[in-house]
Amino acid sequence: MYRELLEKNPFPVFSFTKKGVVLEANESAKELLNLWNEDLVTLSEKNLRVLIFKNTLGLQNVEILAGNSYFTFEVITLEDENLAFYGADVTYQKNNAETLFSMIDDIYEGMILIDTENDGQIVEVNYTISKVLGFPREELLGMRLKDIAPAFDSYKEECWKDHVKNIKSQKKGDIKSLELKSGRGDILQAEFVNSIRNVMEKDYQLALIRFKK
Repeated sequence: MYRELLEKNPFPVFSFTKKGVVLEANESAKELLNLWNEDLVTLSEKNLRVLIFKNTLGLQNVEILAGNSYFTFEVITLEDENLAFYGADVTYQKNNAETLFSMIDDIYEGMILIDTENDGQIVEVNYTISKVLGFPREELLGMRLKDIAPAFDSYKEECWKDHVKNIKSQKKGDIKSLELKSGRGDILQAEFVNSIRNVMEKDYQLALIRFKK
C-alpha cells in the first residue's frame, strides 16, 4: 500500500523512523518538507511530535500549512514499525470554508462546523458564537459539541451515525430547539438549522444558530 502511495500519489508521501529520520519521499513531499520542516533529512522535534501524536490517538483533521497550501494528512505504521505520511491538498476547500465563516461574522447568526466522525469535534465557529457563549474561538476549537450542548453528552459513535442520517433525511430548513451552555455557566435557548456539508473531502454538520432573546 505504501509503495503504491509513494509512486502514484500526486500529493506528499514520505516515510520516517520513530526518531524522525526521513527514509523516502516523493517530489511533492520534498517540496512540503522544505517549506514545513526546513530539513529534508530529519523531522524537527515539534513536527515529529505532531505526526506521532496523531498516529497514536487517531486524531482527525490535523492540518499542515506549508507555504500557501493546506494539507490534511494520515499517518500509517509500516511493517518494520517505521511510519509513513500521506497528505491531500485541501487549500481550495479550506479557503472556501474560511471565507464562508468570515462573511457572516458581523451578523447575529451563529455558525458551527462539526466533525461527526470524531465525537462531535468543533472544527470552525464564527465570531457570533464566540461572543455570545463567552469562549475564545481557540478554546471552542478544542471542544466537542457536548461541551456546549448538554443534549449531546451521552452520544456514542452509533448515535452520531443516526444523527447524521436524521439530518440528511429532514426537510430543508427544519428548525430544532436546543439549549447551549455558556462559559459563564448559564443556559441559553437557541434554534438550530442543520445540514451536512462536504468540506475538505469529508462530511460535516453545519449548524446555523439563532439565539432566542
